[in-house]
Amino acid sequence: MVTGFALSDDDRRMGTFLLRAPRDAIRRCVDAGRFRADVNPDLLVRQLFSQMHGLAELARAGCIMGDVTPARCCTECSATSPSRPATRPLRPRRP
Repeated sequence: MVTGFALSDDDRRMGTFLLRAPRDAIRRCVDAGRFRADVNPDLLVRQLFSQMHGLAELARAGCIMGDVTPARCCTECSATSPSRPATRPLRPRRP
């Protein structure tokens, strides 16, 4: 917690709202067979957010060395179903 700052109910609602889009994308990936059927989208979206937030903070503080940056982690994900191993980086689909 930051000294002098407290989350309001509106802050919490905004946080929940912002996680909807990636949570819904995870649901679509499960439905399409890209992620395992037993994935909990609400849990996974929070895990992913926590990981990316942590990477961003480490990068901001200058603690990440080498070419594995937060941006690269986002574009070279290997979250696939057990039946489909990651053979290449996943790229966002173009509309």
